[in-house]
Amino acid sequence: MYYTFLTGMLTLRSLCVCELALVVCCDIVSSYGYVLQWVNSIRYLGVHFVRGRYFKCNLDNAIASFYRAFNAVYGRIGRNGSAEVILQLIRFKCMPCLLYALEACPVYKTQLRSLEFTLNRVLMKVLRTTSMH
Repeated sequence: MYYTFLTGMLTLRSLCVCELALVVCCDIVSSYGYVLQWVNSIRYLGVHFVRGRYFKCNLDNAIASFYRAFNAVYGRIGRNGSAEVILQLIRFKCMPCLLYALEACPVYKTQLRSLEFTLNRVLMKVLRTTSMH
């Protein structure tokens, strides 16, 4: 399957998701003279789609956004606030950054482990623990 996205003003880019995704292809020229470039990843509505054999999203930007939101919240409150307050702020301010459009993409085991690790590290910092066991 081939996906074409309008990423900017008159900028079309194509992303290949099939068994031939790793094959280098030449650009496609439309009947209007526009050039469709093949790219490795596309950001569309805040979701990063990745080229590959299967439909996949890149969660690295969502995780970075989550950490950015957490650091903003935790930097303001620090260790002065109670754990309950900090956890509620994380739930309502930070979690939407991590979970945005997650239902639109299949989540593979490695991505699930990455999301679990992200949440575990934040909870360990808030609850002041050093081990996950």
